[in-house]
Amino acid sequence: MGDDLSILGGVSIAHGKNTTANATDVYGVDLTLREQLGSYSAVVWQSEYLYRNKDVGTGTDKQAGLYSELIYQYNNNYSAGLRYDAITKNETDLSSYAGIDTDNLDRYTAELEYKPFPMSRLRLSYTYDRTKIIAGERKNISEVMLSLNLAAGAHGAHSY
Repeated sequence: MGDDLSILGGVSIAHGKNTTANATDVYGVDLTLREQLGSYSAVVWQSEYLYRNKDVGTGTDKQAGLYSELIYQYNNNYSAGLRYDAITKNETDLSSYAGIDTDNLDRYTAELEYKPFPMSRLRLSYTYDRTKIIAGERKNISEVMLSLNLAAGAHGAHSY
């Protein structure tokens, strides 16, 4: 779109058989906007929506959901972001969830990330999750996670 703004989008379609030997169709759409603020800083907004029709023989399960996240990359090493996930449609056999509120199935995440070197990532995140139904009861769960990702081996920048 310009020297500093990039827009990427996509559409996905998948069709195949499921465990009941009937058809499942999955449709998706995604969008990414990236505004380059400086040599190493940027703001990235990324979203995706998926919709599924699953023929189960006695009817069709329909499910859909989305995520949207906003990430501020301060420089090559530090970034912070917010993410929202939601199940927007859940028309399935919910007989096992009788009497349980299955609306507002969403979660919120805040994260901080540090990249000590290009092939590593240290991330601290907090998630408030309202999507879990455990032992017939809806549970709202708070989660703190510290993760370390390391990659080794040949990649585009090096031959080793």
